[in-house]
Amino acid sequence: MGKDKKSSEKNFYAVSRGKSCGIFRQWSQVKPLVDKFPGVAYKGFSTLQEAIAFMCNGDFHINEIMFYEDSTNLDNNEKVSEYAARHGADLSSVEDLRKKNEEGDASESETDEKFLDAVNEINVYVDGCCLNNGNSVGSSKAGLGVFWGLNHKLNVSESIIHGKKTNNTAELLSAIRVLEQIKENSLKNVVVNSDSRYVVDGITKWIYKWKSNNWVTTTGSEVENKALWSNLDALNDEVKPKWQHIGREYNMNADKLAKQGAEVRKLPKTAWK
Repeated sequence: MGKDKKSSEKNFYAVSRGKSCGIFRQWSQVKPLVDKFPGVAYKGFSTLQEAIAFMCNGDFHINEIMFYEDSTNLDNNEKVSEYAARHGADLSSVEDLRKKNEEGDASESETDEKFLDAVNEINVYVDGCCLNNGNSVGSSKAGLGVFWGLNHKLNVSESIIHGKKTNNTAELLSAIRVLEQIKENSLKNVVVNSDSRYVVDGITKWIYKWKSNNWVTTTGSEVENKALWSNLDALNDEVKPKWQHIGREYNMNADKLAKQGAEVRKLPKTAWK
């Protein structure tokens, strides 16, 4: 006997990782938010309660989840709890649904990390920034950001205190920082997403030629930021992540953390100097 048609209809679309996150009523709202977005996480549901449970499994608190009913204006939104109250929706089953989802994930994998996607890859986003880039040492402020997910315990926003402060060194240090985390937490199948061609092409292409040429470039000069590249290379050999270059528009969360680190001068917990 076939499934009831009504129960299989997708009335709510939950996006826990995309250009915008929340619960939407129509696929036409969701498609532009998830197309070509690295590490995207979304799903359609027949009930509001199932959609909320999916978001909660993605580390969202119910009071943080936004609901978008208007298909043409994403600025027209409200908290999903307010929407549910207005429509008399009973949310008492959400926690049971969330636990059921969590138990299902655990039975399929040996890890209890919630940020595993459908192919068992963990997507993390890194960025570095330098305010007053290229100016005198005293006037430059730099920071790094590592974004694992909304309110994730491994998220990093730190100041860069020591050494030369430029956009490139900040990008390198953000990459080093995330590899340190991967090593410390024994994580596997990690995809490091960066909007820096300097970092991604450097660690996946250029570094092999640099090392074979004793860290000298084709112009005969020493590779700039050699110490940082050497550190990154050693960690990369240990943890073996996958590197992916993404557009800046997909890296706004890590960018925000990096800028916060530069502004507030939060001391780093890392071993590098």
